[in-house]
Amino acid sequence: MAETLRLEGLTVRYGEHTAVADVSLGLEAGTIGCLLGPSGCGKTTALRAIAGFEPPSAGRVLLQGREVAGPAVHIPPEHRRVGMVFQDLALFPHLTVADNIAFGLAGGGPHRRERVEELLELVGLPGAGPRYPHHLSGGQQQRIAIARALAPEPAILLLDEPFSSLDVELREQLPRELRGILQAAGITTLLVTHDQMEAFAMADRVGVMSGGALCQWDTPYNLYHRPATPFVADFVGQGVRLPGTVLAQGKVETELGLLEGAVPADCPVGRQVDLLVRPDDIVIDPDGEGMALVEERVFRGADYLYTLRLPSGSRLLSLAPSHNACAVGSRVTVRPDLDHLVLFPREGGPSCPVEPGPAE
Repeated sequence: MAETLRLEGLTVRYGEHTAVADVSLGLEAGTIGCLLGPSGCGKTTALRAIAGFEPPSAGRVLLQGREVAGPAVHIPPEHRRVGMVFQDLALFPHLTVADNIAFGLAGGGPHRRERVEELLELVGLPGAGPRYPHHLSGGQQQRIAIARALAPEPAILLLDEPFSSLDVELREQLPRELRGILQAAGITTLLVTHDQMEAFAMADRVGVMSGGALCQWDTPYNLYHRPATPFVADFVGQGVRLPGTVLAQGKVETELGLLEGAVPADCPVGRQVDLLVRPDDIVIDPDGEGMALVEERVFRGADYLYTLRLPSGSRLLSLAPSHNACAVGSRVTVRPDLDHLVLFPREGGPSCPVEPGPAE
């Protein structure tokens, strides 16, 4: 499938500060992508460079195969066929919903009205055209902002922290709804967020950024189960890194016992490693006294999230059904249930490789 967006070594500097460092990625037509990372990691700056609001210091931006930013090229934002929804939505309070949506459309007459009605239907708000933004809920305003950005039929839609101003319930519900809307429209989309749950609910491909660099551009599944770096492992999902030693090819000795699985080439026999252990990798046996001390128990409805301390002082997290509760201060037996090993050498190695793992 053809790519709508291609970044090649995109770099943005402000004086001595590098906000975006040599970022390369591709986003196929009709795909929803996301740049995910903590505040100050460069994700919004990268989005603004794609839109044309920030000139790259190096590298290129290509949209539908056309170079729109590069060493000798800078196409203005209004000529890039980019739709953008800002964090504050920027709806015009004095205009009706219909006029907000139609704001970016050229001409008038029946076609203009039909396009507005078509978009209101798409975002699930038919008949809302005569209303004003202040008459709408936060989620409805978000849909209207999306409809307005889609009205001129852009090549790509860019969303800057689109859910940050919404309450918790809407932030859980709206990403799934917007994904359906964008898929129905067939529009290539790139959003930025610091919230991994929003990223996973919305996106087909997610790029984790840190310090301006792209650490991994991959599927949500691979980011969780096959993180390329310790930073990605720590930022995406919950988990701990447990010390271990590679005893033989495919065998790692840890405090949980001898574990078997594929071992990376940069972890030879004798190498000290960190093993990524997610809460769903640890099974608790509450019967009988074991070696793990229950330090904390957090109720999550169907599950408890336990913090367990091993004799060495290392801590593990474990998700277990809430109908069998283990008391804080009790000792339990724990059993690893990993279907593959995620290992990181304890010294050396690249801090932020960008090659994706195999897609799931």
